[in-house]
Amino acid sequence: MARFIGRLKGGRGEVTRLGGTESGIEAAVSGWDVGVRVVGDCRAGGDDVFLVYATGGSNARTSSKVVATISRDGPNIRVETPEQCDARLEREAAAKAQVEELVPGAREAGRRMLAQRPLLADEVAALKRYAAEHGRTWKASLRSDWMTAALTGPLHALRNSHGPSWLAKVKL
Repeated sequence: MARFIGRLKGGRGEVTRLGGTESGIEAAVSGWDVGVRVVGDCRAGGDDVFLVYATGGSNARTSSKVVATISRDGPNIRVETPEQCDARLEREAAAKAQVEELVPGAREAGRRMLAQRPLLADEVAALKRYAAEHGRTWKASLRSDWMTAALTGPLHALRNSHGPSWLAKVKL
């Protein structure tokens, strides 16, 4: 079954081509000096991603360069320049490192632990602030506040996304 479809229309009419999960799809449209190439692929998680390249056209006076990455971000379509993509990946790596720092053994047990989304900076700050305010028994206080839904904001989001078993393993 096809996952991708490409359409091209020129002086001889329209043609279509199909691509699957394994093959992906690629299309190029060029003038003499500039052009574009689009490569569609399926990520390991099953999401589609498209790379858009600017090319030197049929004269190929310049090499091709990635100008955008297009993917799905929940219900929205994400369009990123290479710089934005690099910055996002750096933020995600830093957040993952924070989780590994906060949760001893997360890397070893990590298949399940790190499958949860990484902590956001405001969530880490809120956790540290809460711990400082509630002292030695901050986890018990937070667990109690979670059970009664007494909190809002980042700590409430942590209750919903990570839960009490995650809280038991966190070290600040």
